[in-house]
Amino acid sequence: MLRRLGCGLVSAILMVVAMKAAPPTIERIEPVGAQRGSAFRLDLYGSNLPSAARILSKLPATFTPLTPRASDAPDLSFLVELEKDAPVGIYPLRLETNSGLSNLWLLSVGEFPDVAEEETRMAGEPDQNGTPGFAQAVSLPSVVNGRLQGADRDVYRFEMRPDEDVTVEVEARRVGSAIDPVLRLLDAEGKQVAINNDDIGLGLDARLRFHSVEGGIYYAVVHDSTYSKQNIDFYRLKIGDFDFADGYFPLGGSRGEYVDVEWFGGSLSEPTTQYVDLADVEAGHRWTEIRTPGKPGALPATFVVSDRDEEFEGEMRDLTAGRIVNGRISAAGEVDRYELAVGGGQSWRIRVDAAGLGSSELYPLLSVYVGEKLLARAGDEIPEKGTTTLEENTFVSRDPYVHLQVPEGTTELTVVVEDLVARGGPGFGYRLLAEQGPADFDLVLDTPHVNIPVGGVAYVRASAVRQGFAGPIQLKLEETPDGIQVEGGHIAGAILTKDRVGVTSAGTLVLRADPSAALQTMTLRVVGEAVMPNGEVVRRRASGPGLVTAIQSRSGIRARQLPARADWLNADLPARVSASVPARLVVDGPAAARIVKGTEYPLRWKLVVDDPAIKGLSEFRLNTGGARETTFSPRDPEAEMDGSAFTKYLRTTMGGPEQKFDITLSAQVMVGGSEEVLSTPVITLEVVEGFEVKPDDETFSAAPGEDFLLAGAIDRDVAFDKEVTVRADDLPRGVSCDAGTTPSGMGRFELACRAAEDADQGLHEVRLTGSSVMAGRGEGKNVPYQVDPVTVTLAVDQP
Repeated sequence: MLRRLGCGLVSAILMVVAMKAAPPTIERIEPVGAQRGSAFRLDLYGSNLPSAARILSKLPATFTPLTPRASDAPDLSFLVELEKDAPVGIYPLRLETNSGLSNLWLLSVGEFPDVAEEETRMAGEPDQNGTPGFAQAVSLPSVVNGRLQGADRDVYRFEMRPDEDVTVEVEARRVGSAIDPVLRLLDAEGKQVAINNDDIGLGLDARLRFHSVEGGIYYAVVHDSTYSKQNIDFYRLKIGDFDFADGYFPLGGSRGEYVDVEWFGGSLSEPTTQYVDLADVEAGHRWTEIRTPGKPGALPATFVVSDRDEEFEGEMRDLTAGRIVNGRISAAGEVDRYELAVGGGQSWRIRVDAAGLGSSELYPLLSVYVGEKLLARAGDEIPEKGTTTLEENTFVSRDPYVHLQVPEGTTELTVVVEDLVARGGPGFGYRLLAEQGPADFDLVLDTPHVNIPVGGVAYVRASAVRQGFAGPIQLKLEETPDGIQVEGGHIAGAILTKDRVGVTSAGTLVLRADPSAALQTMTLRVVGEAVMPNGEVVRRRASGPGLVTAIQSRSGIRARQLPARADWLNADLPARVSASVPARLVVDGPAAARIVKGTEYPLRWKLVVDDPAIKGLSEFRLNTGGARETTFSPRDPEAEMDGSAFTKYLRTTMGGPEQKFDITLSAQVMVGGSEEVLSTPVITLEVVEGFEVKPDDETFSAAPGEDFLLAGAIDRDVAFDKEVTVRADDLPRGVSCDAGTTPSGMGRFELACRAAEDADQGLHEVRLTGSSVMAGRGEGKNVPYQVDPVTVTLAVDQP
């Protein structure tokens, strides 16, 4: 059932938020993977994991609940029996209870037998297997399920036969761990013979291939690249003779079609072509899996799927609007040129996908020419190594795009793709797309799943990755289930300084479950709508992260790193309407308000409970929805929090933009020794000008030697009642006007003007500027306040 929601001014105390009963949280699972066809005990550790919890998983296996073995046993245990033909790969798993959905974990199904790291299996102190002298012995082939507990390194001893090959690989970030692994290989004397960190196509995971001529004892060493302590610290060390490739080409294909994929490098002696059928890829899914040919053991690679026609670069090198070209910079210094037929005055978007897909080594430089003249360029800054996964900035490192206006008279553009530092090779593939239209944006979910308590609210955060589009965006649900109300979802407009990288802007969608809503699990689709400068309304569907694993710095404080995600799961938004408990966070004020620039607005809320054992607001979080030039602070820090009440003031700047944004508030309380989170409905605030100068006409007439009036209306916001002074600027020679002051409460202005006998005749642009004063943030202080001038035409001529 679809609903169109209005937004009205509701003054009274906001009705809010029954607090949800604590949803299940999985903090650790053991093991994190297993050999296909095997049966194993799966132990889950966490909080709020009742015995009645239900497993939701795509794992091809049966799950049988097991009785806890002792008081210190895991919170939940299952006997898992994997199907014999279960494909090697990564499978999602979560729990469902009446209190909500748990966070997602990933289980890796492998080709080789699994063993547990003895150090963690025996709950030993870190570094018990930290040197070759204390290395844990493993046989080949095998997969070790281990953990890096802080500044830890793990060493494993294995033996190779003469003239034997072995592939050693670490699965960590790809399967949801926060570890950034480094892999080293030592010989029997402890000499390093190989090292890898961030192998091609593995993101931040590591892999190496080694050939032993004489055989003997070797040691595999695993450690985190910064020896940091992570909350999610597991890894899977895979040692055996299996094949892998350094890359493949093309990087993607069209849904419903088939494509011949060439694998190259790695352990493959020569490039190998594989037939890939995309007929069964589900509609809306951007990713599918393809498997490396040869000896099995490697996890599948991700492959992009589109709903467009696709082709390969050819001799003609013509670009067709809306068609993806799969190209490759095959040699160092190679430059690919394409011709694009256009029309003068048209708007075009051109983008290259390469390194941002995780499957290409290309740092693409995209240039657009008219003849020999450079019209636009993107990607001309060298990105830091790993910026697509490591650095969290307003400007997100990603593949380049350009949005341009074709000069009048132009019928053809030349589009050039090359590597930024003139590299090249089989792994330097790309996907090039040109299409006519305005600037654009992509939409990604930052929330992996959501639990909506009956009678309460939950937040869904999404980010717009802007590709030239700077306007506001409205988040919505594609379909709203019965019993669910949708609020907020405003993503404020942004300031774009350059067309080189995507600029992210975040917003919060607030979901409210009616008191009568039934407990149920569902999948929601979040979309973003925006009005383009040409009036076109576009809608973009948000892609989900699958999971979100926060990355910690070495000191234990959250680093400025993007979390680990699993976008390849093609997830929308898993959601559950869950049970609630009697507590709520109440906001004293309207659900929507208009704020005049330069003023402040009080935000007050308090905890209301039906059970006196529920108390103690802490860990307060205020989300401002991407508002610009606004601050939040207490007027009196000592009085900011008073028991269960809390007050902050929103402060705006006079020179800031007009914008609409949402504020959401949440805080923690203690319930029976457990931390719970309370949330409020959205408060939508709109920052506006205090008044607007509206002339009576666009053109005023004056005759030399005569008096005349420049008049109009002062359109005041309801929150602004100061007197306004209007003056005329840029008057022609011989014309003068007195400033006009409109008292508080009045809505008209008149400027008495005179044109001298020798006044310059003709049409002149005149600016009408309105100004006032605002109360400053201090007793007796006033500050000037001015709105943007309005331009009118003054016609000076003989009567």
